[in-house]
Amino acid sequence: SMIAVALYPNNFCLEQSVLSYYWNNIGQINQQSATHQKYKQAHEHYTQVREWCSENLTGPFCIDVTDILYDGVRVRVGSDDDLVYFTLKWV
Repeated sequence: SMIAVALYPNNFCLEQSVLSYYWNNIGQINQQSATHQKYKQAHEHYTQVREWCSENLTGPFCIDVTDILYDGVRVRVGSDDDLVYFTLKWV
């Protein structure tokens, strides 16, 4: 498989401290905190990418919440054609 990244829009980046804090304290996150709001933005992008992949890719692909990264959402794509199509959409 090949790895592609769907970059977050508007030069948004998710600091590693936000990711670490979120996963280490998932049961006690304040929904109004700046940390939660940043993670929520990233998670919404992840959801959009996952839905787009389900609707548009013809070959196998893999994506889950652990693919929410600093600068985008990682997708493991199994076909060259899908990789090209993915790249045209998200890069």
